[in-house]
Order: sequence, then structure tokens, then C-alpha cells
Amino acid sequence: MSTENISDFGAVPNPDDPDFSSAKQNWRAVLDAANAAGDNGTVYVPAGTYYFARDNRSSFFEFGGAEPRGISIRGDGPKKSTLAVSRHTDDDAYPIQTGFYYADGVDHGTVEIADVRLDGNYENLSNLRAKGGGSRCINMKGAGDAHLTRVHVRGWYQEAILGRDMLRSVDYCTFEETAIADHNYSNGGHIGHHISTHASKGNPLEVTNSLFVDCSGSAIDVRYNEGEIRMHDCYVSGTGANLCKLSASSRFDVRRVYHRANTPSLESKLDAIDGENFYGRCFVQRISDRADATPTLYLQNVETRDHMGYAIQAGAGQLVLEGDMVAIHNSTFSIPDEVLRDHSDSYFTNVSVDRLSIHDCKENLFGTQHSDGTIATLTRDNNQSGLGSPGNITIKSDNPGGTPFQPATPAASEVGIAANTDGSPSVSWQSPTNSVTEGDVVHLQVEASDSEDSDDSLTVEYRTDGGSWSTMAYDSNTGTYEADWDTATISDGTHTLEARATDSAGNSASAKIEIAVRGPVFNDWTPRWESSHDDWSIISGSEFTGGYALAFEHSGGNRTRYGASYDTVGKPADVELLDKFRVPVFNSDSDLGFHARAYLRASVSGGNENGYWIEVENRRNAFRLGKYTNGSTATLKRFGTPVEDTFYYRRFRVEGDTVKAKIWQADQSEPADWDVTLTDTDHSNGWVGLGSYDAGRVETDVFSVATGGASAQFAGGDETTKQDESPSISWQFPSSGSTLGGTVSLRATASDSEDSDDSLTVEYRTDGGSWSTMAYDSNTGTYEADWDTATISDGTHTLEARATDSAGNSASAKIDATVKNAPVVEEFSVTQTKNQDWNEYEIDWSVADSSADLDMVVSTLRHNGAVVSAQSTRISGDSASYLHALRDRGTADEIRLTVNDTENRTHTESKTL
Repeated sequence: MSTENISDFGAVPNPDDPDFSSAKQNWRAVLDAANAAGDNGTVYVPAGTYYFARDNRSSFFEFGGAEPRGISIRGDGPKKSTLAVSRHTDDDAYPIQTGFYYADGVDHGTVEIADVRLDGNYENLSNLRAKGGGSRCINMKGAGDAHLTRVHVRGWYQEAILGRDMLRSVDYCTFEETAIADHNYSNGGHIGHHISTHASKGNPLEVTNSLFVDCSGSAIDVRYNEGEIRMHDCYVSGTGANLCKLSASSRFDVRRVYHRANTPSLESKLDAIDGENFYGRCFVQRISDRADATPTLYLQNVETRDHMGYAIQAGAGQLVLEGDMVAIHNSTFSIPDEVLRDHSDSYFTNVSVDRLSIHDCKENLFGTQHSDGTIATLTRDNNQSGLGSPGNITIKSDNPGGTPFQPATPAASEVGIAANTDGSPSVSWQSPTNSVTEGDVVHLQVEASDSEDSDDSLTVEYRTDGGSWSTMAYDSNTGTYEADWDTATISDGTHTLEARATDSAGNSASAKIEIAVRGPVFNDWTPRWESSHDDWSIISGSEFTGGYALAFEHSGGNRTRYGASYDTVGKPADVELLDKFRVPVFNSDSDLGFHARAYLRASVSGGNENGYWIEVENRRNAFRLGKYTNGSTATLKRFGTPVEDTFYYRRFRVEGDTVKAKIWQADQSEPADWDVTLTDTDHSNGWVGLGSYDAGRVETDVFSVATGGASAQFAGGDETTKQDESPSISWQFPSSGSTLGGTVSLRATASDSEDSDDSLTVEYRTDGGSWSTMAYDSNTGTYEADWDTATISDGTHTLEARATDSAGNSASAKIDATVKNAPVVEEFSVTQTKNQDWNEYEIDWSVADSSADLDMVVSTLRHNGAVVSAQSTRISGDSASYLHALRDRGTADEIRLTVNDTENRTHTESKTL
């Protein structure tokens, strides 16, 4: 295994592609370099353009077949080093012109393709379709892990990348003019995709910081299997079919992505065909079901526009739709579809979208008659048709006439090879991945590398929401750059974390992620390790002491190290935990079935988990006492025989070097002796909490902790009384990020495990001011109050709700909302005179708007509600004043004055005559 320079084997730049012989010489040089490099070696392409041609095989380079397996390809940068298909290649005898073929049945290991341009030269090739052929840039059929970084893939006849189960990451790459020829030569009968891949369970494909321009098919075609596809920080323009053809996967995660389907550039390259043209049909379509799992389409900060037909379709099986801050523009401009639609027996299930805006569309917005779920806020305007049929999708706040949301998406210049060109480092976030808890100190981890500098010599920094940069330190144990981020310094809500890596030459690259900072899901607890707030909930039932219990369940189904710490006790050394729990259903899978953990002295060291834990281990039909030491697992003792759907008490204690545990059924008395007593010196202190390794449901009914050598007590002195826990509270309206004006009806949901919902004291305040009471509404089951936004300035404000129970325990929830009030009338006076047969009225008015976007003032003279005379004046700026003169021969009884701004917010006052 070595790195071999193609120049050492006779390759010579031939940028004009003069003849077959020089192109064949370059082809042979790449083959010879691959053979000299050996299995898992690297072919190095120096600066220059190298056209290549072949005369005796169907694919140009067959790694794992005619050549060694697992060959990587590196150059001096995509603007310097180019490998391109020659127009002189023998396509009559060998019309299948795949560039780089990784053979099936072969383990290729880790393959890296970086800093090169791979050009298919389709415009100078003949009609390969008529000869029964075509060309792909890379076809991966074997096993392994393939990574593309700073690669420009351009002009291939069919798919650019056929990734199957090998492709793992695509970062700072540009894909351009893919499958244009295949469409044109087949009269639209065949299209191809920039990336066609299988979803690989346990090995997510990450497509990041990349640019996709002009393709007859899709940016990503997900063909088979379960697994996750992540598309983050990308710009996509000109997709003949759609951004994604979602036939499989368990989750397609799209964040900070701009997508434009139809473009003049794409139309200029694709020939018109009979019937529907592939000029940009839609955003995401699910038209076949090739995986056992129901996929989740998750969208966050996504803008998609200019679709000939629908934006999103559930056309085969079910599709879960989730996300926030999604903007759809100009859909259905050519094909009469709904913007969001289900089809036949297929439908969207469990829709959960926080903010969605749909604007400038021709057809109905919804054709989801069979679907269900919730959209918190829908903003819509300038659509030629109506809402349509949402089915069982509940729209909590519908805002016709609202302005479009503006998702945070990159510009084309911020992604692809132009954003991370020759010699620049690469940088990517490893942790955190989704959400963190307000007030917690979060351990940040970033991977950074550079082709010239060693990984540990880069300057890596991070910042929050565009603020000042803070340095991150390299950890040789994890190979990542790390820092601790104190979230107590920022508010609840979504924040942007940005990492920047700078090499010794001053080149830099950055990566951004959005992190939701939330208050505790239940008071004084924090999700740990791989767990998130979504894994935990409060449930009710008569079988629970006090009627309520804490439930853990991870909806994704993956086994991993889930946990939540009880923060009130800190990180004690000597501690005892007592809890009452049950596992409703054991997982019988031999790789799963590790339920209901309790943790003592838990922590994270160098990115690895530490601590003692005890769990239900179904595969061994026993309780297991174990430990993590720098992430490695060790079993200390197995004992007992657990039974599913049965309540147990568990007492778990560490004191000095002694670890003790015992478990007994809840309907029996506590045994005097411990089931386990042993000595272990690995861990001296850490947090206390609960969790699981299996994703299945665990219910914790009673939880008690004592420190400093004391014994944990049953609640109330015996096992039949539950400790008084803090209430929970959440905002129902408005949602975080809403724009509001006038008098707003606030709604909050609050509950408590001991007190009835309607007996809590619930209050709200603005920007940390004084508290105001919210009243319980038995019809809605929420606490409500009217908030007059006219009493505060326009702009972003923090709303906080607080619930307090009868024991004095309290919990709070915060959201940010933007106040934009309607204009105000500052003066409105009427002078009435009589002139012969006319009653004349002079209206003296002045109006103002703090946002300086006044538009018009209208005065109307009315009789019995009907307008008999009117006068209007167009205005602008933040204030205006004038006189209106109206007259009427009859007996008018009212004068109204109405002012509106450019966003059509209005304010009306009237006077009785």
C-alpha cells in the first residue's frame, strides 16, 4: 500500500485532448499507478488536465477486479487536477464508460477521493444510449467506506455517483450537468441522478457543504434498505425530477438546504419531449416503498421553490414528516397537483412541523386527505387556490396573508469546491448533534484535517450566533478538537454553532450546525450521552404511585447509551439510589434487550462514558451490574430473574470502593441482604441518573437519592407514597419565533403529578418583568391570558410562563416572539357644518407606525353601516397627518378612520354622529 504519482508512470497533461494515443497513455498510467500502489493504496493526480481513453474493457478503471481493491484518488485541488474522458475513446466497441468501478464482492476498506475534478465530457461523446451503453463517474458495488471531499464531478452521461452501500460522506463537492445526455438521447425516457445510493443501517451517509447544479433526475436517489441520509448545508439548483427520490431509508435529514427545481439553465440543456418535461418537477417524492421501516423526512431551515408540480408527495407506503422553518415557493405552476399531497393508499403519518410557509403557488396547498399530525404555524399568501384538504393534519395557527419565513440556508458561493478550494482544511461537527439543555456545560467536538498540515497543528475555533471566536484544543485520544460550551450564557431557542479551521497557509474552512437550547423536560434533569429531550415524557396511570411516572422510549429504535442525570444532587462520591420501575415488554433480539438502567458516578472522559450501572439484561435473563471505563464495557455481576411488565424496587449504592445492589418485586418487602457487594476502584464520583441501552419503553414510578453515606428513603416514609415532584409547563401559543401584534391570547399547558391541572398557579411575564396570572380554561385544558402587545416596543421579546404546585415546586418555559403592531391613530377629530342641502364633515387626522411602513388612510361616512362617501390618502414613513372632507345630503350616523401599513396591518377608529 503506497501513494503513486501518475506522472511517474507516463501520464502527460493533454488539455486539448488531441488524439487517442496520448489519451490511452494517460489511461495506462493511472492503471499502472493503481497496481503499483496496491490494495488500499492511493493514486495521486498532479496539477494538469489528463484526458484518458481505453480500447479493451467496458469500464475505465476496475478496482478490486482488474486493479487492486480500495484505491483512493487524490489531487492538488479540483481547479488544478483533472481526470477527464477523452472524446477519442472507443465507444463503438465499449459503450459502457464507467469511470471508476469498485467491484462487487470485495471489501475495499476506506476509500478517499479528494481534491480532483472528474469530467465525463458528455457533450463530446456520441450517442451511447443508441449503442446500449452510458457512463457513470463512480460505481461502488463492494463493501467499505467511501468519502468524497473537494471533488468536482461534472458532465457524466448517467449517474454521477452510484454509491450503493459504500458511500459514507460527501463534503465540499460540486456536482454539475449530470445525466443531461441520457435524457436528451432517450427523448426523456431515461434520467439520472447526481447521487444514487442505498441507505445503510448504522452507517449514515452525510452529504454536506456541497453544490448541485443541473441534473435530469434528482440530487439524491435513495433506492433500497433502512438507514439515515443526512443532507446539510447544501445548495441545489436545477433538478429535473426532484431534490430527492425517497424510495427507502429510515430517515432523510435535510438541514440548511436551498433548493430550486426549475431553472432557465436546466431548461436550456434539456431537450423538450412529448408530454411532461423534466424541467423541475418537485422537491421530495416517495413513489415506491423498498424498505421495511417507515422513513422520516426531517426538514429544518429549508427553502424549496419553482416546482412544476407538487412539492412533497407520499406516494407509496407511509412517510413521517417533521421539522421547522420550511418555506415553499411557486409550486404547481405547470402540473395540476396539490403542493403537499398523499396518493391512493399512501399518506403522511405523525406530521410534526413547527413553522411552514407556502407562497406564490397555483394549486391547492393540501391534498392530504388520508394523513395525520400537526403543523404548529402555517403562513401563506399569494396562492391562486385555497387551502385544500389537510385531512387529519391539525393546523394550530393559520396565517393567511403572512410574509414568507426566511430559513437560514447557504448561498451557492458558500458551498461546493468554490467554498473550500485547493489546500483548504476540512472541518465538521461531531458533537453535539441535536439539542442541549439550558444552563448545562456542553462538551463540543469537531473534526478537522488538512492535506498539507498535520491534524493537530490546525487552529480550530468556535462561536455562537456569529459572536466572537473561542479556541478549541486538540485531543490526541479522540483525534478531535474540543471545548466546553456554557449554555447558561444564552437563551432558550435555536442557536447556530460555527466551527472554523485555519491551516498554516492561512486557508480556512467553516461548518455550521443549529442546536436547540431548551429548558429541562422535567425539572432538574438533563439528557446525557446519546439521549435527548424527546426520549423522556411524563405519563399517567392508576397503577403508578400518585398516578404518574417518568417514561423513557427512543422512537428511532437504535440501541445506544441513553441517560438522564438528576442534577439536584450534583456529582457525589458516596451515593445511594432507590427507584421503582418496570419494563412493559422485553426486547427479544439477541443484540438488544438491555433495559432500565440506573447510573452512579457517571461522567464523560475524553469523549468516552464512565460510571457504574445496573440494568435488566433480557438475553441472559438476569439483572446485570456493570461499568463503563473510558467507554469500554465490563460486567461486574449478574443475579436474579427479571419478569416483563412487573414493578421492581432497586437499591443501588456506592460508598468508597464498595458497590452494592439489590432488586426485589414491588409487592414484596425489601430483603435485608444485598444481592451484590463488591469492590471496584475505577470511578470516584459523577452524576446520578436513569437510562437504558435498548430503545424500548421503561417506566420509573418512584425515584429517591441520598448522599454522604445516608440511605435513600421511600417517599413519605413507605413505598406507597410518591415524592412531591415539580410541575411541567409548556407554551401552546404563541410558538417560538412567531410574529404577533395587537392583543394576543396566550395559552400554556401545565400539569403536576400530585395536583390537578386546574389547581396550579400559572403566570407569565415579558422580558423578565413582573408576573401576571393566567386563568385555567376547562374547555381547552390550558391556562390563558390576554397580552396587549401595544404596551411594549416592536421587536423580539422573551415570554416566560411559570407553574407552581401546592408544595411550592415550580417550573418555567420560555419562548421568543417578535412584536409587530399595527399603526396607531394619534388624532381623529370631526367638524360638522351645514351648507344648503349638504351636511359637510371635515376630518382632521394624524397617524403613526413605529416600523415606518405606513401605506394608506381611508375616511368613510356611513349610514346604517353602508358607506355613503369616502376619501383615501396614500402615505409612507412613520407618521402622517392631513384633512379629509366628506359630505352627504342624507343623515349619516358614523364616520370611520382606518389606517394600514404595507403588510396590511390595520387599525380603525369611529365616531358616532
